[in-house]
Amino acid sequence: MNRLMAAVAACVIFVPGLAAADDDQRLKQMEQMIQTQQSQIAAQQAQIRMLSRQVEQLMGASRATAQAGTTVPVAPGRGAEVVPPAQQALGLPKGQTAKTLSKPKAPVASGGTKASLSLSGQINRAGLFFNDGNTSDLRSVDNDNSSTRVRLKGKVSPRDGLTVGSTIEVQIESNSSAHVTQDDNESAEDTSNDGTRDSSDITFTERVIELYVESDTLGKLSIGQGNTASNKTAEADLSGTIVVASSDWGDVGGDLLFARRNGTFSTIAAGDAFNNMDGLSRADRIRYDTPIHQGLRASASLLDGGAWDAALHYGQKLFTFKVKAAAAAANLSSVSSMIEDQYSGSLSVLHNSGLNMTVAGAVQNMSAAASDRDPHYIYGKLGYRAKLLKM
Repeated sequence: MNRLMAAVAACVIFVPGLAAADDDQRLKQMEQMIQTQQSQIAAQQAQIRMLSRQVEQLMGASRATAQAGTTVPVAPGRGAEVVPPAQQALGLPKGQTAKTLSKPKAPVASGGTKASLSLSGQINRAGLFFNDGNTSDLRSVDNDNSSTRVRLKGKVSPRDGLTVGSTIEVQIESNSSAHVTQDDNESAEDTSNDGTRDSSDITFTERVIELYVESDTLGKLSIGQGNTASNKTAEADLSGTIVVASSDWGDVGGDLLFARRNGTFSTIAAGDAFNNMDGLSRADRIRYDTPIHQGLRASASLLDGGAWDAALHYGQKLFTFKVKAAAAAANLSSVSSMIEDQYSGSLSVLHNSGLNMTVAGAVQNMSAAASDRDPHYIYGKLGYRAKLLKM
């Protein structure tokens, strides 16, 4: 504004020489011109000040609206959605900006900020080679370490820090790696390893069908078919190889029979002789998990039939090491005539260099009527993780 006034003043003051006779008249005209221009400049300054105040008010309102957002109604059964003002001004739906306007919609999308539904799953095939001392074979299997499955998860957040959700997860395995034998496939009925499939033998089986309520401060309560508190306590693993080499190695070749020297087979399978006793697996139960504090979480569950278990889970980065551990105790006396109780635990450590170590162990206390010997399990492996190829 100062430069504008200086420019106007310079234009007014610069006047060619005047004749002596017209000095008074010309001076009066110049004074009138100067007064007129000063009035115009004063009016412009006032208008600029008014526009500046309006701009500041608009910027303040824009910042406040950007923080709070604009609440717009949605379909019944869904909470209100908050639409940023930039999207509202462009007439865009929530979650979409001008940059994403040309992008196609995802085939499976969230239901909004308050409620969401996700669909996921996997297909996990493997080649299983075995040699029992007499014969060898290569089989096409579904990897039971992490089977082919479909998962549907829904959740709603009625308020901050509280989530209510559900999970439905089923698996379907064609020729499970845990159940193939030397003679036939699990999914082949009355055949001798000829690859014939009976569709009635391949069905969906339940893994998780549960409801839960989770609070940031109070923890999580789950009910239905799902992981018991002790499940996975013998399988803490940071090696990156758990899908092909977990402590429950019966998931791969567990039904292969021990072979005798004369070519006949024993009635005992590998999975019968070796069991990692990994808690109580998945079952219909009520389970409670505490909030995680300093990487530590406690869990307990009560199963249908009266069995119960409790566990501690830990995961944390300590200096140059990443640590994952779990331990559990389970009581089966109300549902088993053979096993009184069971204890399991595991520890896995991964160094920044990629070197890692995993150990696991478990023991079962048998009832007096079942056996005078208590079975135990010990497992360990060393590993090294590295990116050797850009792929």
